[in-house]
Amino acid sequence: PPPPVKKTLITCSNPSCERYGRPGDKAPLKCASCKSARYCDKECQRQHWRQHKEFLSVAQIKLKMAHLIWLLRGIPGYVTHMFKEYNYWRERGKRGFIEFEFFRWEQVFEAIKFIEEFPVYEDVPFVGMPGTPSYAPPGAKQLFLPQRKIPPDVFSRFNELVEDYMHFTENENRPNLQRALDVAMQCDNLFVISVSVGLEGTYTTHIYDFVYKSVSWEPSDNGPVTAVAAK
Repeated sequence: PPPPVKKTLITCSNPSCERYGRPGDKAPLKCASCKSARYCDKECQRQHWRQHKEFLSVAQIKLKMAHLIWLLRGIPGYVTHMFKEYNYWRERGKRGFIEFEFFRWEQVFEAIKFIEEFPVYEDVPFVGMPGTPSYAPPGAKQLFLPQRKIPPDVFSRFNELVEDYMHFTENENRPNLQRALDVAMQCDNLFVISVSVGLEGTYTTHIYDFVYKSVSWEPSDNGPVTAVAAK
């Protein structure tokens, strides 16, 4: 059996380990990639690697999806364009959101690489709504959102890599999305943005957040003080 370890709340992530999920048992070895999975030792990590690798791939893709949302909210001209698309459908009684629907994770990575090449003309302070993925709690480091413009000579390429995947969507089948839509329907100055990516087989992963008309969420906005996590 593995040697005794000190008691703590961090337990082994390997389901075949006798300490898996046992309250109070410490797993000192941390996965260097995701920084969250814990193991008793190298053997536990090796046994769990096949399953964890699949989770790790999805987790890394989700980080990229969140980063794409971050980049898009940093293009004021495009934010205005998305608001116009969103408001067109909302004024017609639709309850939905702006979605970027990619069929392969490589398309997300390519869109990110493309946008990151746009020159940054300003970094502005950013505050996300409490309870959302982009929220930084009190005491956390201040976030600054790089502001970019789409260079005129790459408009067609931007359409090919980004705009062509954007559309307004209605969906009542994603439980974690519904309360975020409830929040958005109470406000005129924000909307829900989603990035979805098709993975192997028929599986698709999603991530949600809000985009704000004034760059950041403001407590004086005509919405609730907090919202459920939109992810």
